[in-house]
Amino acid sequence: MKKTATITLNERVITINELTMRQILDFKDRFSTLDMMAGMQELVTMLTDATPDFLLNLTPSELRTIFEKVKEVNADFFALLPLDVLLAGYRDMVIETVRQNLSALSAGSLLPDMAPVHGATA
Repeated sequence: MKKTATITLNERVITINELTMRQILDFKDRFSTLDMMAGMQELVTMLTDATPDFLLNLTPSELRTIFEKVKEVNADFFALLPLDVLLAGYRDMVIETVRQNLSALSAGSLLPDMAPVHGATA
């Protein structure tokens, strides 16, 4: 039977869900087609009923509280695939994105949101 748990933060009750194997496999397949932030938002919606907007207003300690409950409810999954292994792919994606951006900057091609505004002075 699928486990769930609840936690109350800022007067809101949040439900934490145990992932099914189908959800894990479907997410793994979909994550390769999503950007990292979209993937993380989708994962959050599978793990909890909290909205991304609600989560953005939490402090790091409040997020840790949710994460600890997620680990508790999904303990069997994390026992099979330790968190450091699971997050290694995310880490590699972040490092590659930073590397590409630094290469573009050093080659003189600024990223669109970093390009100076025409007529602006520093």
